Amino acid sequence: MGTIKFQYISKYQSLAIFFISLFVYFATLCPTVYVGDSGELTAAAYSLGIPHPSGYPLYCVLGKIFTLLFPFGDIGFRVNLLSAFFASVSIVFLYLILIKITNDSLLASAASLAFAFSKTLWSQSVFAEVYTLNIFFIAVLFYLFLVIKEKYDKNILHWNTFYLSAFIFGISLTNHHTMLLFTPIYLAFIIYIRTPIKKLLITFALIILGLSFYCYIPIRSLANPYVNWGNPETFNNFIHHITRSQYGSLTKEIRTFSLFLNQIKSYYNSVFIQYTPYLLILIPFGIVYFRKQKLLLYFTLALFFIFSFGFIYLLNSKLTPEILDSIEVFSIPSYFILAILIGSGSKFIIEQFKSNLVKILLATFIILLPLKQNFPVCNQNNNFIAYDLGKNIFKSMLPKSTLLSSGDNHVFSLVYLRTIEETNKDIKIYDDSGNLFPTTNINLISEPSVYYTIFSKWGNSFEAKAIEIAPNGIIYKLGKYSEKESKKIWESYNLRGYIKEKDFLSRIVIVQYYFFLGEKFFAEKNPQKALYEYNLASEIGFDMEKLHYNIGYSLYKKNMWNLAKNYFKKAIDVDWTYTQAHNNLSVIYLTENDFENATKEVELAIKFNPNNAEAYNNLGTILGRKGDLKNAITAWKKALHLNSNITTARENIERAKSMLESKTP
Repeated sequence: MGTIKFQYISKYQSLAIFFISLFVYFATLCPTVYVGDSGELTAAAYSLGIPHPSGYPLYCVLGKIFTLLFPFGDIGFRVNLLSAFFASVSIVFLYLILIKITNDSLLASAASLAFAFSKTLWSQSVFAEVYTLNIFFIAVLFYLFLVIKEKYDKNILHWNTFYLSAFIFGISLTNHHTMLLFTPIYLAFIIYIRTPIKKLLITFALIILGLSFYCYIPIRSLANPYVNWGNPETFNNFIHHITRSQYGSLTKEIRTFSLFLNQIKSYYNSVFIQYTPYLLILIPFGIVYFRKQKLLLYFTLALFFIFSFGFIYLLNSKLTPEILDSIEVFSIPSYFILAILIGSGSKFIIEQFKSNLVKILLATFIILLPLKQNFPVCNQNNNFIAYDLGKNIFKSMLPKSTLLSSGDNHVFSLVYLRTIEETNKDIKIYDDSGNLFPTTNINLISEPSVYYTIFSKWGNSFEAKAIEIAPNGIIYKLGKYSEKESKKIWESYNLRGYIKEKDFLSRIVIVQYYFFLGEKFFAEKNPQKALYEYNLASEIGFDMEKLHYNIGYSLYKKNMWNLAKNYFKKAIDVDWTYTQAHNNLSVIYLTENDFENATKEVELAIKFNPNNAEAYNNLGTILGRKGDLKNAITAWKKALHLNSNITTARENIERAKSMLESKTP
């Protein structure tokens, strides 16, 4: 009777945990499309299309189902619910895991909700992204392994449970490639339960059956959905897409021991943010609690090390705030394991005190500490930033005009509006990458009005051709600046949810408004107001090297070199390897006849990007000014080898050769 009663309590407790976490996620859910990948993923789900590699077929189908299930909210909101739902189901499986480990419903509930309110999982649970579905698969597989091990140890293993785990593992790989890291654990488990050859063949067949969901990609691509990244209907395109070949090598930085130590330090800083330092005190006690379950301890720690230090080693990423923000999601499985250790650690503590009051107080603190700490940054219930960005871009243009777009935030918000709301279909949109909008057959001469977003590669091309460019709201246009038109555009904008202390991705968009206000005031010959807006942008985007660089470059073009120099230095403070900032600093130092610093900065630019033609051209100019004509010619030749369109390098070579010949007796 006691066991039956406990099972009922556990069942109702798991339902309570599901609805508590779902309620919090729902209360903090983004009401529409979010910044980052959200717009593209939502549009792909709505149209049953193909988003960026690896294509996420399972996510698209589930997202489509959620758009049909709920009769309220816009499409963005409905797909956001998918993230909240699978996060909450993951919390339930974590609870079931902790029940099996600790046999303590209250502490299992507390640790599960602590994970629910950890910063990164919570942040991914309130908008459309693939990572809560990913942690759902890890939680389910962990739970199934516990069930299989328990029955295997009692010699009552039913292979159907193991076969189920094989299919789930296979289909999980169609959601996110990080599940490949689960492979060694899965293989070790196959060996542990001494899987017979016949059953092993069935297991691999079921894994392949799960993987077969990738067939969705070429099938849907043949239907030419609006979102059809890479047109993966041919075999080569399909393989190219699902293997993420477009993104190149996973590891791009030079491996050094000091970098690895800093990466680990950065990971631990992130762990503190998830649970607060107070809850981390419980983790060593959690390891001690496992002392009588050594196999389970090894399994748990192996998972932790694979998804923490193992992933750190594989990524070997730079430590800029933007990159850290983008890769933090890959650590969610390791935070899941830490929640298990927090739960088992709290059980160990209670076994020492044997006090219900202490247990209740400890459980309360375990839940409330991450909830209180992470609520401000994870609450997105008034975040219309991405939706308004797309709408405001359209408001900045005349009918039947052309937009040259670039950057995820711009392109993905536009593809969301164009796919789902069919907004401004008279406007032609081109995408620098050509992944979502076309890039071919652009005849700008025949276009009546041409605009481009801040990161578009066309901007540099227009500058090089001395085409007149003017700010036009939060984009640029080809042509003269109109103060009357600009005022009308800014007054038409929706600016909802613009809080300066927002998350990193939202702040990337927010600072662009301040930056373009600066551009606006410069166009109106009001440098004092312009610099004020630039400074506001810099304060909000203090950790954004591209923002500081763009402000610096804008001032650089206006010959405000001292101010430009300060912003280039700010960019370098955020990212020491920012090549263009080093190169432009070098140019400024050269104008000041500071050859020492000019040489130092250009050498750093070349060090961090040996294929930077502009840096070699600049180096040639510095060497030429110093009278070292032979080495200057070598540098200019290198610049031409990297970019044959640098006409100044070719002219300087001819001039330097003439000077050398005139010196020859």
